[in-house]
Amino acid sequence: LPNIITAASIATLFYTMFCYGGPITVFLRNMGWIGENTDFMKNAWATRILIAFIQFWMWYGNTMIVLVAGILGISPSLFEAARVDGASGWKIFRYVTLTLLKPILLFTLVTSAVGGLQMYDIPATFNVSGAGEPLPDGASQTITVYILRMIRATRNYGKAAAISLILFAI
Repeated sequence: LPNIITAASIATLFYTMFCYGGPITVFLRNMGWIGENTDFMKNAWATRILIAFIQFWMWYGNTMIVLVAGILGISPSLFEAARVDGASGWKIFRYVTLTLLKPILLFTLVTSAVGGLQMYDIPATFNVSGAGEPLPDGASQTITVYILRMIRATRNYGKAAAISLILFAI
């Protein structure tokens, strides 16, 4: 379900829950787990952690489907043969499961890295000023947000195009 809902909606939901008067912040404050003046939206690390958690939460299901499909694609006879040969559980995992999952893990790593580099919608809607500046102190700025800022704020189309080409090359 988190993957189906638009990222902008989820970012807005999380912003509402963790802003100064948000229900989660108020709950944590009432339990005494955070200070009275704690504001997650004014803390750079809290903003980064929340954005990372949103991204993880949104793509966890998709990644697990790919990995489980990869594991189910391994023939059970390979595990049985390893057990017959006297391999321990760790060796079976390391030499059979991980070895046969390397292409799936590489696919997951590459698609996750590309998705992380292209991430725009969550940081652009999560914790920004009215002018669209990433808060606090640029903590939620990604490469794509930076490219857009180059175009909007400074009208530096050449630099934005150069950064876009570098991003494309990566």
